[in-house]
Amino acid sequence: MRQLVAAVLAVLLMFLTDTRLAQPAPQRSRPNIIFILVDDLRWDELGITGHPFIKTPQIDRIGREGVVFRNAFLTTPLCSPWRASFLTGQYAHTHGITDNVDHSAASHKLITFPVAGYSRRTLVPLLNGWDKGWRNSFLIEYYSDKVFPRIQHMGYKAVRTERWKYIHYLELDGMDELYDLKADPYEMKNIINRRAAAKTLEDMKRELQRLQPQKGT
Repeated sequence: MRQLVAAVLAVLLMFLTDTRLAQPAPQRSRPNIIFILVDDLRWDELGITGHPFIKTPQIDRIGREGVVFRNAFLTTPLCSPWRASFLTGQYAHTHGITDNVDHSAASHKLITFPVAGYSRRTLVPLLNGWDKGWRNSFLIEYYSDKVFPRIQHMGYKAVRTERWKYIHYLELDGMDELYDLKADPYEMKNIINRRAAAKTLEDMKRELQRLQPQKGT
């Protein structure tokens, strides 16, 4: 019996002192992620989104083998402000890049998401369809671009829900717009003056006021 116990202890000691077993397991290498940002690309200017003649076979393959978001939009549909919003997770009224003029000095001071604590965010709950209390409205901002004089005084703030979109122009009186996206997905018919839309208009105005103080997208 003593010989058996001694043999077992010897085997255990051999395993415990084996340097190969004492080494930590090799860590998995981090994935190589390439982010491609395309400027001035409409959502439907791709083959995979149904464009009648534009051919984008490589992007189509990425979409077929990955995920295509069919209900996505920008919070700030202008080049430089949106890039700053993507890198910081903030609205344009928070990070301060509101047009396409030279903001080099300000851009180098932005706190981007690896530093701002966004590294643990994940799209897994969204992709798996888990109920996480997702928001049902979004703030959209567009500031007058000083680069092109023809579109000055065109700044607006808007709010979008699953069905409705309300646009409030900051410098153009009487030009606000309201769209029923279910009946009019391409926003061709402004129904802001229709009596039947009066309650919806007031609801959307209140929602816009609620969203404007928020800092992050």
